[in-house]
Amino acid sequence: MNKITPPPSFARPASVAAARAEFDALKAANPDLLYVDAVLADVVGVLRGKRLPVGEAERLFECGMQIPHSIYLMDAHGEMTNPFGRGFGDGDPDGTAWPIPGTLSRVWGEGPPRAQMLMTLRDDQGVADPAEPRPAAGLAPVSTRERLLIAARRQFAAVGYQETSMASIGAEAEVTGQNLYFYFDSKAALLRAVLVRGTHALWLELDAALETAADPASALKSVVAGYVRLSRDWAGLRVDLVGEPGLAEEFRGAQREYVAEWVALLRQVRPELSLAEARALVQMTLT
Repeated sequence: MNKITPPPSFARPASVAAARAEFDALKAANPDLLYVDAVLADVVGVLRGKRLPVGEAERLFECGMQIPHSIYLMDAHGEMTNPFGRGFGDGDPDGTAWPIPGTLSRVWGEGPPRAQMLMTLRDDQGVADPAEPRPAAGLAPVSTRERLLIAARRQFAAVGYQETSMASIGAEAEVTGQNLYFYFDSKAALLRAVLVRGTHALWLELDAALETAADPASALKSVVAGYVRLSRDWAGLRVDLVGEPGLAEEFRGAQREYVAEWVALLRQVRPELSLAEARALVQMTLT
């Protein structure tokens, strides 16, 4: 149980390459990391798995991690109740757990310096376990440009703009050599494209909320929900913290207009607020 083994007979998921690129970038940005927690969320919501030294964690991307399928079906106390005959009733067979891209991050707080990464558990045919409470990573776009954008967005958010390289973005997107620079001639150009995409996404969400809302309160609720959803990916990058002052100035005007829409909605819902008070509340919410 919980051991790393030689590569299984089936091919590893294609998404593992993206997860490996994220791991290499995070490790380069955090040389003090000692461990990686490779975890799965069971049906109760408890994280289970294994803590590996950083050096051993590299093998997760080549061999995966052997762990029983019944790990998803334990009760809240960590006991196996043999539901549907799965557990000691079927011999408690192992599956192979693989890293899921977009889930790796450093763990802050007490304890040794470490990172955490979610895994997806596959059977001997490479099929995701039906008890897995979150979907396994999906398909990648055919468009090379789109894959580069997605990889850049993930790595900028995970390890920061300064610690991300064109090489690491290309590795995740499976784009190499001159093809990498055919679409974007620099990392700054990629950053600009990510910021444009995030800005457009925010405005599309806001416009849809305004068009479909029955009143300012429901519109504001929809705008907030849309921002929370997008801030996890395209809209989560702070342009003022990336170290590209030209880009920061370029996008500051669009940010001011977006904030003004929030302020106008908030003052319609709470007319007792002054303009300065509403703007301060919005700024605190968005940051």
